Amino acid sequence: MSEFVSICPKCHQKILCDTQYANQRVNCPLCMQDIIMPNPPSSQGHTPSAPAHSHPSAGGKPGIPVSYVVIGAVVLILAIGVLILMGPGKHFMAAAPTPPTTPAAPLLPPVSEGTNELVLRESGRALGTTAFGTQNGSLCEQWDYAGSSNQKWDIISLGHSQYKIISIASDRALTVLSDTSADGASVGILDYTGKSIQKWILTAVTNGYYRLSPVSAPSLCLDVRGNQNGSMATLQFYSNQTYQQWSFQPQ
Repeated sequence: MSEFVSICPKCHQKILCDTQYANQRVNCPLCMQDIIMPNPPSSQGHTPSAPAHSHPSAGGKPGIPVSYVVIGAVVLILAIGVLILMGPGKHFMAAAPTPPTTPAAPLLPPVSEGTNELVLRESGRALGTTAFGTQNGSLCEQWDYAGSSNQKWDIISLGHSQYKIISIASDRALTVLSDTSADGASVGILDYTGKSIQKWILTAVTNGYYRLSPVSAPSLCLDVRGNQNGSMATLQFYSNQTYQQWSFQPQ
């Protein structure tokens, strides 16, 4: 059989083809696109035979398609490349080690709204009004908890971790008794009017204790110095001291 040279119209690769495939549909051995071989340039006729995408074997039976040969060669080359990258003696790519996970710190329980006792971490004593005071301007102090109404507070959420703290005895609000909220300002009770000196930010510290800071001065906090009964409550700069940390005990 004679042969002729044609050009793939897809990738422009020169293809040496037997005349028996003239005017037949075949696969380009380079780009694997389906193409139709043209008639040979000579006036030779051709005899249709085996399917256009296969070359006949010596016995006249269809051989392996050209596309299968090309795919097999590509797979073999890729396999050799992977083995080279893996290096000698390695049969599997090592998986990246999984970093150890750090358990999340346990969350502190939320403050329970409703009636609570406010207990100072330093002394274990409760916040109340001096001499059972219920009038506007009555000061606050710490004292051994006796269950009296001036030591009980209604905790009411205002949203955004802000609360108003209302004395059960007087229905008046825990208040910084100075519109300036200066360091060292006294803390007592006044009729609630919604001022920032009457709104408190509760910030969790540790072990169920919280820092109480007025919205008017978030860097300051409710502070009681000394372990004695009668020690007065004031506003001080927060320094992570136990006399600045409070727990809320539902009543």
